[in-house]
Amino acid sequence: MILCRDSSFIHDIPPDQLVPNHESITVIWFDPALAETNIDSTMLTRLRFLNDYILFCAKKSMCIEYLTRNIDKSDRIITVLHGFDILDEVYQYEQVHSILIIDSNTDENKLNVIQNNYQYSKTVEIFKEHNSMMKKLQQVIIDIEQEIVQQTEAIFDVLDQEEKALRNLRAELGPFIWRQLFKIIIKAMPHSLDARQQMIDECRSYYQGNLKELAIIDEFE
Repeated sequence: MILCRDSSFIHDIPPDQLVPNHESITVIWFDPALAETNIDSTMLTRLRFLNDYILFCAKKSMCIEYLTRNIDKSDRIITVLHGFDILDEVYQYEQVHSILIIDSNTDENKLNVIQNNYQYSKTVEIFKEHNSMMKKLQQVIIDIEQEIVQQTEAIFDVLDQEEKALRNLRAELGPFIWRQLFKIIIKAMPHSLDARQQMIDECRSYYQGNLKELAIIDEFE
């Protein structure tokens, strides 16, 4: 969800105007330079391939406001920071899973000191260029997805053993279970061409600009 048109995109969207995230992971890309220039179109395509829901921020205040409002602990947020200006503030939010920092100007000694100070409760890594950061971002996303699957399997085990109350199910399963329920709802929908086309149109609207997801929709259609 970048709200992009071709190679352009919108940044610093107020949190109360954002489209809700229907995925498990949010990527926040903070770069003050976005106030003056757009992100490279190739980089934008690579990002959309890795994760659909990406928020671009040029303003520190907008980035912090999103984190402050988004207090759901089941959310997994990955932040990509250009520089260290808001590292301390971002690090304190429990829902932030990983912080990837791009800084080409800091010397090795300072990098080591900074990284050693943030090596405990969440991943903090520093990169001098985008390619290595993108590889790490891809791995972090894969790790989070595997973690979600493992947690879901563990929850079902507990449910089987202790017959947990249904009222706790939603909070524990989070986005994963709703995706499964979505599949059930789809199967229960009227099997008419109009209903099918409406669903396809809604999916295309949500994933606009995401070539990976649009290809899957085209294949389905």
